[in-house]
Amino acid sequence: MQLNSPPGSLPVHPSPIARDAEELSRALEDLARVYQLQDPRQTCSYGINLTECYALEAVSRDGPLTINEIAARLSVDKATASRAVQSLAQKGYARSRVHPEDSRALQVRATAAGERLYERIHAAGRALHRRILAEFAPDVRQAATLLLRRIVDAEVRCVTSGTCEPC
Repeated sequence: MQLNSPPGSLPVHPSPIARDAEELSRALEDLARVYQLQDPRQTCSYGINLTECYALEAVSRDGPLTINEIAARLSVDKATASRAVQSLAQKGYARSRVHPEDSRALQVRATAAGERLYERIHAAGRALHRRILAEFAPDVRQAATLLLRRIVDAEVRCVTSGTCEPC
């Protein structure tokens, strides 16, 4: 007799891919939690919160950007992106101006102080990742990076296309 499981539930004896997917999901959730809930002392040592850090990264790497572009890159709403930009501007790390082609939009870029702060944060993160990756063989490091990039790309496609199944 075969038991019927509700749609979306795991079978009684999950397949290897189902077990691997479960473990990968847990690992990604743990990783996301580490990045979302970083040690506040470390985040505060730079004087900006995590959302501000990601916004500063976006405008430092790819600026100038509009508030909508920042919101899309951070996967946050426009109000959250706007608050992050306002806070960065008050701290002297970003500045905005009316978009030259659309007077309804603001264009945001990092200031020189913002660029320096981003470089400090970026260098600290890369140093940590070098220490972590040092224990792995080059082929494992490259495979891990490729896998993570493909997962991120698939997740972004899912979110932006609206084809994700609700929780």
